[in-house]
Amino acid sequence: MNTGSTISGGGRILWMDAMRGFSIILVVLGHVLQRMGLGDENTALSSLLITFRMPLFFFVSGFFSFRSREWWTRSRLADILRRKFTAQILGAIIFFCMYAYLTQPRINFSDGLAWYWFTVALFQMYLLYVAVTLACRRLRPGVSMVVLAVLACVLLAGKFVLPVNTLTKVCEWHKVSYYMQFFVLGLAAAQYRKRFFALMASNAFATVVIISLVASIFVWRAIVGGIPRYYDSIWYILVKGEAMRYLGLAVVVIMFCGMADYWNRDTRLTRFMNYTGRRTLDIYYIHYFFLPKLLFMKRILLPDNRFVLQLLVAGIITAMVVMMSLMVSAILRRSPLLRTFLFGLRPERKA
Repeated sequence: MNTGSTISGGGRILWMDAMRGFSIILVVLGHVLQRMGLGDENTALSSLLITFRMPLFFFVSGFFSFRSREWWTRSRLADILRRKFTAQILGAIIFFCMYAYLTQPRINFSDGLAWYWFTVALFQMYLLYVAVTLACRRLRPGVSMVVLAVLACVLLAGKFVLPVNTLTKVCEWHKVSYYMQFFVLGLAAAQYRKRFFALMASNAFATVVIISLVASIFVWRAIVGGIPRYYDSIWYILVKGEAMRYLGLAVVVIMFCGMADYWNRDTRLTRFMNYTGRRTLDIYYIHYFFLPKLLFMKRILLPDNRFVLQLLVAGIITAMVVMMSLMVSAILRRSPLLRTFLFGLRPERKA
């Protein structure tokens, strides 16, 4: 496979765009399963999905957030921070208030932005990335990535000692502490993309990853059988919380990298996935309004762990939710004010 061919004009990597679209589809699929009462650890499908769904989302976010240190100037820094704050903080607050107003007796911020926690955490990760990059820009290339990796480890360790109070909930610091590792992994993959793509294209690496994932699943199932409260166990942290998440993430990246030549083609599916990848923020904000309440389906789909049927039904509903979200996104983006204020896009310049 020619991974170099995946870089299109303007430096875009089409299979990464498609994978970004896939990541938001997985997020919607996970929420649909929750509305069916089949989320979290209730089924094999959702249990497998939650291992790599959010790590993949943060990894892709980190990859597309990366800029070489020569790129940073005062004007660019001010512009991008302003737009990200507008889209990821103010936009999240607006959509949270709208959704809460429609679904709850009153709007309550004591637990943070609830469903819209992702952008709050992502914005803080980006601030940390910018701060480290600027602090290390006079040092050798690669030093900033080492510092970020150490910072991610420190934050991960700090997650277990952070108090649970209103401040940590509003700022989503527990989420920042845990998912920063995957954001940094995405940054590193972007900075060392040639070596990263070569590794992902390696058949030997793919074999090791797949065998390791299967083995970890068997180990995990054996552990769960003997630990009633497995969420509190060190085995959950090491096997399900870390190993399976990295291995699941790697499998998805290997799959898309292996299909790089396909994603360069001009087909309906490639156009849709790339378009979806460029609308992840829109879909994330909007899809909650279209999630149906389907708890009655739990008694139909849960017995005997009907994996294929669960995936088929949830997949169809997910496709409908994504399509409706994209339709609303297209309408909102027609307004220059809304596209700038809600999604952080630059105002269109008059000719």
